[in-house]
Amino acid sequence: MSYDGKTMNANKRIIHALAICSVLIGLGALSYFVVIPLVFGKPFSGTLSHDFGIVPVDPMHTTVEHVFQLTNETGGPIKLVNAVPTCGCTTTEWPKHIVETGGLLEVPVHLTLKRSEIRRSKIRLEFDNGETLVLNVEGAGRLAQPLSCKPHLIKIVEGDPIGARGLLKLEKFDSGTPEMPTFIAPENVTINLESWRHAKAGDVGQGKPNEWTLAFECLLEGLLPEGSVLTIQYQDNPPITIGLEQSKSREKPRFF
Repeated sequence: MSYDGKTMNANKRIIHALAICSVLIGLGALSYFVVIPLVFGKPFSGTLSHDFGIVPVDPMHTTVEHVFQLTNETGGPIKLVNAVPTCGCTTTEWPKHIVETGGLLEVPVHLTLKRSEIRRSKIRLEFDNGETLVLNVEGAGRLAQPLSCKPHLIKIVEGDPIGARGLLKLEKFDSGTPEMPTFIAPENVTINLESWRHAKAGDVGQGKPNEWTLAFECLLEGLLPEGSVLTIQYQDNPPITIGLEQSKSREKPRFF
């Protein structure tokens, strides 16, 4: 046999071996992803995901709860020994009791939302027989009051031509320029408004809104009664109330 003939035979053996390896790898993958789950199944059956949808967020935070109801399908008693969330926004008081065959395991999961954004979390359940299961939760937080103002107390100097400054911030999910808000002020207080400024772009994928800011100034002529307030209304949202206080010297707000 010539050198070329030996080389061809060697190449054929290599190709044959590679083909066998590919078949074995394919069978292994089939066994892992299809056969094993069909034969052994999951330790529990039931819905493993929950979407809270849009969740109104109060000024501090809002916590919502969902109870996963899972049925023991292992054919024997089983016990949950640990539940590990992937996000600090999620907690669970997982049950410690043994669940018999066909019994129900209830796992309460709490998701805390603090701002307008989507939060997603996985909770890995670990059982005493080595089995694991992953639960999924998500929710889109949305501030119940999209309008805010700084400072929370505006100090005004009587007769000051510059006036005391304030800054509104508005969350808005569409791209159009916001309407101008309505200001209700004491009779001797005049409000001058600037224009809305697009301060920060939103992110649809993360559920984050566009942020707009509006600067304004308050001018005072005469005395300001104690307990005076400035009320600001934007569309159908709840109004916000800002305290007004007469001062002897002008204060420059830190946010300008």
